[in-house]
Amino acid sequence: RAHVVSLGDLLDRGADSRKVMDLLMRLQGEAVAAGGQMHVLLGNHEAMNILGDLRYVAPGEFASYAELETPAERGDAKLPPGYFGHRRLLGPDGRYGRWLLELPTAVKVNDTVYMHGGPSTVLHGRSLEQLNDDYRAALRAYLAAESELRAAGLLHNEDSYARRPDAAAARVAALPPGDSTTALAALVARFKAADDDPLLGPSGPNWYRGAAFCNECAEADVLLPWLQQVSARRVVIGHTVARHATVVSRFDGAVIKLDAGM
Repeated sequence: RAHVVSLGDLLDRGADSRKVMDLLMRLQGEAVAAGGQMHVLLGNHEAMNILGDLRYVAPGEFASYAELETPAERGDAKLPPGYFGHRRLLGPDGRYGRWLLELPTAVKVNDTVYMHGGPSTVLHGRSLEQLNDDYRAALRAYLAAESELRAAGLLHNEDSYARRPDAAAARVAALPPGDSTTALAALVARFKAADDDPLLGPSGPNWYRGAAFCNECAEADVLLPWLQQVSARRVVIGHTVARHATVVSRFDGAVIKLDAGM
């Protein structure tokens, strides 16, 4: 009858991230069959891999997908071996991408909410169910616009993730005026709006560190109304490593920092 919660950041921790996902996918089924539940939450590194922000992917992590690549893909010397297999399986139609896109951002068990980063003012007014739906929609909106831009030749594999909107806009600006160029400019604007979604940014639930770092007197005005809003006594977070390699609490136990480092 136990519930186990994984707070995210399964990826970008070495060469065996794929095995970690396989394990937790299996445990989800086994837990339900045994009468319990395995909750797996999205962390910022899961979101990064879904969206294509690959700055922390280890060469061995890419290499674990190399057997899925075609000879032509393996011959692309500009990208690490396994890059294309990694992107396929972590894409919205891939085995891992489909799974990750269905995972929640936050879950409540009894009177405790679990999430990766922490609650900011961006979350106020949203139920946990709405937060999970909105976060999933934000990821899908980015992926849909990105896919269209790639199909139009306006995004390249070599483009820096942080510079994608600018790179696409520059390529559109170099095109001759016309209806098709106007339509592409509108697509770039949609992509930029998806890229700027606050849920995916530094104040989103997978990046925000206020509950972990900020002065308790000031941050209480953010944290406590949110806990009341979701009818919870505390929130358990990962993302920000606690000092001295131990679990710690803040706000008189209203925040538990569970990440004790590696």
